[in-house]
Amino acid sequence: MKVESKDVDCVLPVTVNGETYATPYRIKSLGDSFFGEGGLSATALNVLGGMLGDYSEKFAKDGVLETLKGMGLDIEGLIKGFFGDGLKIGDTELFTTKNLMGFIEDLLNQIYENYLTDPDATAQYLVNSINKLLNVQVSDLPNTRFIDEYGFGDRTKPGTFEDLLECIVVYKYEGKLHMKDDPFMMDAIDQLNNGDTIFDIFDVLVDIVSNDLLQDKILKDLDLNLGAFFPEGTTLECVGKILTVTMMVLFLGDTSYLNVSNKILEAANKLGVVDFKSLWGIAEYYMGEYLTDTQLEGIGQTLANVACEFAYDDNYIEDVNTTIVYDGKVTPAATRENYRLPTIVSTTLGADQTSRNVSWYTKTSVKGTDIEIIPYSENPVFTGRNIVPYGVKVNTKTVRTEREYPGVDLGVLGFMDYKFPMNRHIVEVSGLEKGKKYLYRV
Repeated sequence: MKVESKDVDCVLPVTVNGETYATPYRIKSLGDSFFGEGGLSATALNVLGGMLGDYSEKFAKDGVLETLKGMGLDIEGLIKGFFGDGLKIGDTELFTTKNLMGFIEDLLNQIYENYLTDPDATAQYLVNSINKLLNVQVSDLPNTRFIDEYGFGDRTKPGTFEDLLECIVVYKYEGKLHMKDDPFMMDAIDQLNNGDTIFDIFDVLVDIVSNDLLQDKILKDLDLNLGAFFPEGTTLECVGKILTVTMMVLFLGDTSYLNVSNKILEAANKLGVVDFKSLWGIAEYYMGEYLTDTQLEGIGQTLANVACEFAYDDNYIEDVNTTIVYDGKVTPAATRENYRLPTIVSTTLGADQTSRNVSWYTKTSVKGTDIEIIPYSENPVFTGRNIVPYGVKVNTKTVRTEREYPGVDLGVLGFMDYKFPMNRHIVEVSGLEKGKKYLYRV
């Protein structure tokens, strides 16, 4: 018997979902079959629309709390386990689980009314925000390699984050392509690795979370209804009604979380209680104070490593049965990437406003825990010596620890199984002048 292997469309065209594909289905329509018409943006819209639509139907049928309970999230049971019987005087209930559940149920109903009665509109809003991220430029070069074969890319404009993600899928799908023939892919990964792109990505993510999701949507749409803590049937039901009226009067009818929090902060700022006038002011201050460039650069390197793991084959050439031997010493260059220079530098609060903790990671062979601190200047000049201003004290220590590859630390541990030993260098700084700015170098 003679057997021949043929492509699926070699003899007859392939028809799927009523549409006939005359060209090779496995290649030409990968973009449509995987990403959907319109690329990753359309795929995200379809996925989010379907998911939110399912939740909308379930919440409308069974109620929000019952649906969540059916999914394994028993909010009332959790509160009872934590709160117990609540506050009582004799048999009179003053503040119990019923009060907390009144507030939570009111909040969940607001979420349902604002975002799940029209799931398609919510999905479209989220996708519009996601598009900001997908449209971030990640290379000065256009993405052209797969235009003819797979149907995505654009010869007329620089490549975007969406181009990078789509390319990664194709490289993984093919399993035998080499990035050396793709200038866009090589440049995009290089810019992630050296930190050129990650700051743009971070700025867009901050804009999405702070503006699109929180200030322009969630905090603006949802009302702080303190009266809901005292629903009908509770002992202090009248207190709830008084609170509702009081809130409406105090905040001129706008009891949204955004307006209430900002008005309170504005008043506290005028009284000198706090230094901030808005919620965003608080977030902006702490990001500027404690988020360092090296932390963001580490995330960029992580994204580059992940992209390479999907797309790059470091044994692409015929070297499987080859032995390469080098007899001699090699002195590697000291870089942050190989942990011979300080990396993942972070600053945290100390015991009070005159103290800070600075830490960083290196290879275990790097022993020194040196820091130079100088008063803030627009044009700082560091001496390269281990010195600090008069009155400032430092306490240093080095701790052997384990990190999970790739070692990004923003309060979230690594997500890969590979662990390796590292030195964590810790400097406890005290004696700083309150309100004065400093620069440091490690």
